[in-house]
Amino acid sequence: MAEKLAEAVMYLRETKGSFISSRGPNAPLTLADMGITNEKLELIDRVAWDMAYGATASYIPALIDPSKVDPTKRCLVVMDLFGNVLTSGNGDPRVIRPSYQSTIKHHNATHCMGLGELPEVIAGILQTNRDFNNDRVLDPSLNVQRADNLVNNAGTISASKPLGPGFYEEKGFLEFMRKLTGNPRLKVDDDIFESERATGFNNFAIAYRLGAAGRFGTHEEVTEAVERYFRGCSIVATPVEMGRSNLVLAAGGMDLDARLRAWKDDQPFFNPDYCIIKPDAVVRAENALNVAGMYRYQPVVNLHVSGVRATTMKSGVSGVEVAIQPGAGVAVTYHVWLDGAGNSTYGNIAHILLNEAMSAPSVVPIRLSPEELERSVHLQEREDTLATVKNVLGLVTAGHADNTYRLKPEMVRCARGQHLKQLALLKNF
Repeated sequence: MAEKLAEAVMYLRETKGSFISSRGPNAPLTLADMGITNEKLELIDRVAWDMAYGATASYIPALIDPSKVDPTKRCLVVMDLFGNVLTSGNGDPRVIRPSYQSTIKHHNATHCMGLGELPEVIAGILQTNRDFNNDRVLDPSLNVQRADNLVNNAGTISASKPLGPGFYEEKGFLEFMRKLTGNPRLKVDDDIFESERATGFNNFAIAYRLGAAGRFGTHEEVTEAVERYFRGCSIVATPVEMGRSNLVLAAGGMDLDARLRAWKDDQPFFNPDYCIIKPDAVVRAENALNVAGMYRYQPVVNLHVSGVRATTMKSGVSGVEVAIQPGAGVAVTYHVWLDGAGNSTYGNIAHILLNEAMSAPSVVPIRLSPEELERSVHLQEREDTLATVKNVLGLVTAGHADNTYRLKPEMVRCARGQHLKQLALLKNF
């Protein structure tokens, strides 16, 4: 089977399934209907791993703790609305337990809206092209009155304002996530939480700026909101459980177990009576992912993964990336090497190919040609090189093991060339 990205893309385009539901005209597609097989997932894993580079996140110390993170492990998971699961990679996605980190943000938003908060009070709907920990609210001169969007740090801190039940209480956020994941014992990793709280100065700064804009009224509200945010990010779950929590959104907010028990093939599949998240909240959250789910590189990811469409994805600095295919299923990837914006590079490549496999065929081209896609991906790598090299050097000087980072030879040559140019310029002074 092909190993190069362009060849893998072409192979997946040529081997799509029928995309006609085997359960009838009212039924969702199964993975088999999409033509997804273990062999295809193994191909996707190989190509993504071969192209992966980057550095493990280090600004949260627990995310580089070898007792918490194993950089040698990676995995990917695909699920359909019937709960069928296929996996690949060298790690077990039913055993590995990364923290949600930023992939919790759209869940936080739907929970807050479910408590009755208006979405426009929580945040705006801007595409910001900023890093995950940045927002215009941090600049007082702009007089911004709310967070830019629902799925950056500022939006999630805003959505963490104490409303109704507390984090651990009945109908609180942890119980909400237990329901979505199907794991009644889902928990917060206290070590990750304490690590985030000890180093999250920028998040406290965001919260106080939101306070200045009127979102919070007291120091206590600021502290409670930030700590709720840290706790949500520190929830640990398997990639399969993370997939389940996102299947609810792919199903329009429905409790799939309850719906599937009651559903008959001749009935419409979607029924709002089974929704545990209001459809309006689902649309708001997915729209936020379309415009801001992948940090600074959202437009690039849209271009590479889906071409002319927005991409309903979210990444987190734990190395998790989630892609929602509304009405069809979800894909989850995990590996800890990140690009300069904080996205998993293994996940970035895998999701290009996973979307090729999971999206319906079209009679007209709506994506980049395989050759242009591969060229554009390598161009992005070159543009990302210096930021990634800086992150890698930070790990090297701190003495972390060499499996916490990987640079491609061409990236090293590029960084060395830039350094030599700088030295040459300095000789003129």
